[in-house]
Amino acid sequence: MPPLSSLPENMQKVVKAAAGKVPPLAGPAFLGRWSTRTTKDLSERIKSAVGGFPPENANEETSINLTAYILQANGALSGTDPLTATIAIPIGRLTENLAQADTPASKR
Repeated sequence: MPPLSSLPENMQKVVKAAAGKVPPLAGPAFLGRWSTRTTKDLSERIKSAVGGFPPENANEETSINLTAYILQANGALSGTDPLTATIAIPIGRLTENLAQADTPASKR
């Protein structure tokens, strides 16, 4: 993780306001928290979070692109239909293969 001082001042304020804790966006902790929620839920959460410190040149697609990136980082594969703000697919369904790979065969 980059040093807090390397972030823009508005982002530093957000991290400090959260007592220095930033929830993970990939891995078992993220999947445990988000697997029952939908892609729409994640996109809306990202949109509201990014609104506090919008990246340069942010537009309507920014939260969708970030959602796609986070899903991909968690093992989701691209589908045939584009991801939109209105699509609501359970995140656990998109990342099932990753979750199964992390589970010993004896527990499946």
